[in-house]
Amino acid sequence: MTSLDPVTFEILRHRLWQITDEMAVTLKKVSGSPSVTEVQDINVSLFRKNGDIMTSGWGIPWHITSAGAACRHIVKKFGNDIAEGDDFIVNDPYVAAIHCPDIYMISPIHYRGKLMGWCANFVHVTDIGAIDPGGFSPSATEVFQEGLRFEGIRIVEKGRLRQDLLDAITHMTREPGLVGLDITSQIAANNVAKMRFRELVERYGVSTINNVMDGLIRNSEAQMRAKLRELPDGSWKAVSYMEVEGENCRIPLTMTKKGDSCVFDLTGASPQINRALNCTYWGMVGGVCGAFFSIMCEGISWNEGILKCLSIIAPKGTIVNCNFPAPVSISTVGATAAIACSCITAMSKMLLASEGHKGDAFAVGCGCAATMRHSGKNQEGHYYVSGLWDHSVGSGGAKSFEDGLDTSGGQCGILTSMRSPNIETTELRFPLLYLFRRHCPDSGGPGKFRGGASGDCAVIPYSYGGDGIKLIVSGWGVDAAGSAGLSGGYPGSCAKFVMFEGNLREMRKSRLPAGFAEISGPSSIIPPQYVGVFDENKILYVRWAGGGGYGNPIEREPKAVLADVMKYLVSVQSARDLYGVVIDVPKMTINEEKTQLLRHRLQAKRITLQETRSATTMSRVAKQRVVSEHVDVITVGSKKQYRCSNCHFLLSDARKDWKLKVPVRDVPLSRSRMLLGAADSVQFILREFSCPSCGRIMDVEMVARDEPFLIDKVSH
Repeated sequence: MTSLDPVTFEILRHRLWQITDEMAVTLKKVSGSPSVTEVQDINVSLFRKNGDIMTSGWGIPWHITSAGAACRHIVKKFGNDIAEGDDFIVNDPYVAAIHCPDIYMISPIHYRGKLMGWCANFVHVTDIGAIDPGGFSPSATEVFQEGLRFEGIRIVEKGRLRQDLLDAITHMTREPGLVGLDITSQIAANNVAKMRFRELVERYGVSTINNVMDGLIRNSEAQMRAKLRELPDGSWKAVSYMEVEGENCRIPLTMTKKGDSCVFDLTGASPQINRALNCTYWGMVGGVCGAFFSIMCEGISWNEGILKCLSIIAPKGTIVNCNFPAPVSISTVGATAAIACSCITAMSKMLLASEGHKGDAFAVGCGCAATMRHSGKNQEGHYYVSGLWDHSVGSGGAKSFEDGLDTSGGQCGILTSMRSPNIETTELRFPLLYLFRRHCPDSGGPGKFRGGASGDCAVIPYSYGGDGIKLIVSGWGVDAAGSAGLSGGYPGSCAKFVMFEGNLREMRKSRLPAGFAEISGPSSIIPPQYVGVFDENKILYVRWAGGGGYGNPIEREPKAVLADVMKYLVSVQSARDLYGVVIDVPKMTINEEKTQLLRHRLQAKRITLQETRSATTMSRVAKQRVVSEHVDVITVGSKKQYRCSNCHFLLSDARKDWKLKVPVRDVPLSRSRMLLGAADSVQFILREFSCPSCGRIMDVEMVARDEPFLIDKVSH
């Protein structure tokens, strides 16, 4: 930045960010769609004239790269036929978008007739005319059934709205009024961006603004490469699973960091399927980059400079990079989100291997999809399409120094701009009544620091017209928790969907249920991808995933466990079985003596050495590399050794993996005493790795029974 002083640069950097902030405010003020006004399922960004990301603002981070791809596509398609005042629509997932309901509004920014950049936003429109209402389509077997698909059309030409085209688009949807508002709010947001950007250029000049835009990208790349050089080289593994029609699709990840660059390798992902949880190339890029932005880029502007440090490998024809015309309408909450979960776990393990950056690591939050749409006639007799967005509050994963936040972040714990509508708003606008919505007890992953609690709710229909409410469920994370824990922390709860048959009239005569256990009547499990009818005398129960925990649960402060019990976040039984804390009921006090004995017994049963051997002489040897909370590397003689950081027992030669040398305990989900999967599940296990000398749990994997150990390699 030799030609621009740092103070002016910083002022203009913030001014550009404020433009995106005002774009988001405009979207919310103009659109009447709950997904915008209540849930904030949006994104806003500014781009260079070649489509490079310049600065990104509010919303869902995995759409930033897709919006850049949409800008580049418009440049390539229209070339010199781009005029001041034009606005373009792109929503084709095989071109740039992630799925068809996400309409990207792409607008050139001119100053005195010269193209200087682009502004872009996306909105998940209320309906896109797909086979299932609302855009998420479990019924679709190919993309042609997933609604209107535009690979680039001009909706505004030289400042004049093409009303006939807008009418044609809205006419082919189930909610023409709201879809029209969605699209016009996008046009309005980009108009604000163009106006504010021109004001900046008018005040500071073309060369200054170009200098700032170039500097933003250069600075981000330089800062990112510097941070990566501070981190250890190595490779880290993670895996996510998505259940589809009784089968589980596998999404493995190997992240390799060398010097100042990272490679994300998704080789081994399951083949693409004929259900809509696949993602296209841009959905896959969004999952990786959205997670990278969120966990690695604190204090660094999210733009093209960061992407120059990354490369991604994803074989075509797989669930993470499907071939046309595979269906992808659930991809944003499907494969894209599952990829992000794996990336967060792998990157967090890398950060934990650095003393200076371990505080940036966090476990995955809300590793599931619990997306629901409903449609029919409302209490006023009008047709509607909308969603149940309760899960949008998500949950947060635990960190190395604090608990995860309860119900405070969308999927994966990184979509923190998302939120859930007020219950009263939903009940006012739609024919639904809530029996309860609350924090779900025992949903946060146990650990030294607890994962954030998720929530659950129960809903009944009322005063609807027609033949009932059509219910569409688009989810995963029911069989296997996607919220992996870290350094011996356990995963957060799984998602759950249940339909109860109940006599609501009789129920109203007594106390209404306040939780899952209090709902009476026959019930049936709803599969994670489902289309059916929700009508009278039925109760819909939904639970979304809790955040992963951090560290050994029996190292959690007993007072913190008691506080969780008092807040109904942890049950008395789980306090005993998972945390080793004995609480005397009804006094609700900690029994110190029994707690100490129980914790000693829980840890002692994992000791496999006949005589506890603590390498006391090794306690005076300085550690040379931290691997995780419980494992470090030291040099003994001429050899490097893995060591338990608690008792200093030597685990293995550092050229081999320590997980191959310690006791491994496979725990069936039915015996885990956590809200994990079906009680009779035999597909998945909790795999505990413990120090053979002191019995401390060093790592926990929730994996398919035949999954190889997740072997990480850290350069020493």
